[in-house]
Amino acid sequence: MTEEIGTSNLLRTWANDGTVVVPADAKIDEGWLRGEQPPHEWMNYIHNVLGQKINHALSRGAADWNSDTEYLAGAIVNRSGDIWLALATNTNSEPSSGNSNWSVLLGGRDNLSGIASDGAARSNLGLGNAATRTVASDAYDFESGRVALTNFAGLANLFSGSISDLNDMPSGFYLTPISGLSNQPADNGNRYWVYTSRAAGLFFQIARRRSGGGANGSLYHRISTGDPAEADWREVWDTDGVVTGENSNGEFIRFPNGWQICHSPTLYDSGDSGEIAFGDAIQVTWTFPAEFAENSALVTPIAAAAAGTSAVQTDAAASFAFAAQRWRTSSTLISTRNINSAATADRPIRLLAIAQGRWL
Repeated sequence: MTEEIGTSNLLRTWANDGTVVVPADAKIDEGWLRGEQPPHEWMNYIHNVLGQKINHALSRGAADWNSDTEYLAGAIVNRSGDIWLALATNTNSEPSSGNSNWSVLLGGRDNLSGIASDGAARSNLGLGNAATRTVASDAYDFESGRVALTNFAGLANLFSGSISDLNDMPSGFYLTPISGLSNQPADNGNRYWVYTSRAAGLFFQIARRRSGGGANGSLYHRISTGDPAEADWREVWDTDGVVTGENSNGEFIRFPNGWQICHSPTLYDSGDSGEIAFGDAIQVTWTFPAEFAENSALVTPIAAAAAGTSAVQTDAAASFAFAAQRWRTSSTLISTRNINSAATADRPIRLLAIAQGRWL
């Protein structure tokens, strides 16, 4: 026997224009009896109602929910254009987002608003949290949480060879080619991450060296209120060449251009060693935490609040005189004297110092 499967075209319903009579409920429950000849109106009803039910399934894809049907767990229904899955057997329990008997499979028709677990759906699709973010509307939309697209305002765009001069670079953030570009911060053979802003008649660029000659990470900037050609590049300190350190003698920082700054620890504290009487002086030797080039350090004493006090009593400049050996290499002698003639009482002080000079 051949099994045939028809198309999904709707059926022509039987007796659409004929006489259709619905049998009594008792007859429907009893069915046909042996030797009985059914009235043609009843037969028309049977074929007509079966055709309607089949066409309903063909036209909906999933049958419409109704309050009289008992739906078994796993049943699928259509309700107001959304497809629902029965999670438990139920009757007259209308599908809705707050009904635990049902879970929406496809909702909203043109969006995902009806999905029971939108977080699980995004995770399954590999969308992360980007699907819930708003895309920035323009180059000046910096509202927190907005998403900027690649190539939006030049973001992370590889600078094309169509422009050979950094003066002509449009607003945005770009990676330059390694050669063939004029008005770079340094000689050719370097690549730069360059940010350009052209707004309200102001031209502004920041460039960070990425590769090529010189140390990676060198930072440059330039600004002009008119022609970009009038803006000169200025180098910002290259932190790759900055050296810092500390020891019991204090802290130091060395810059790649040869300059060094040293900061002392507390050299004298009257809160620990006693206040200085009027006319008296103290002397301390400070060994620098890092040596300077020969005879290049200039030393500046500093007065600060003594232990147990909130500030130096009276103005330090009026209360004390300071002196320090200058143009030193590895250490200096610092002295201070209480010269406050307005009051002969002992004066508190905490003494520190800063030294500056060349280290090479």
